[in-house]
Amino acid sequence: MRGANFFFAPQGPRVADNVPFSQVERIQRDLGAPAGEMQSTPEDRGPNEGYCLYSRPYQNGIVFLNLTGKRKTIALPGDRVFYARSGQRVTQIVLDDLQGDYVLTHQPGMGAP
Repeated sequence: MRGANFFFAPQGPRVADNVPFSQVERIQRDLGAPAGEMQSTPEDRGPNEGYCLYSRPYQNGIVFLNLTGKRKTIALPGDRVFYARSGQRVTQIVLDDLQGDYVLTHQPGMGAP
């Protein structure tokens, strides 16, 4: 978690962990530029104490990374409409541990508002 864009850098130890480079440009275009600093929400109770849910706001969405040690349901801010990568309007997303995802403020493929 270092550098201006390292939080959303598409890399991983196994090929299956990587975002296919053919999709990176589209994802970056859909999200736009970072609109704030990375945020972390620590797990403060039980066996997963010290683990965190990371997020970073972008012009056109939010990126999440679940490193809490457990499956997490994330309620999205109610001040905007969000869309999943599938194009469905969502008010929350569910991420398994070690999983990342993003939501957009416009339907994927429709261009930013």
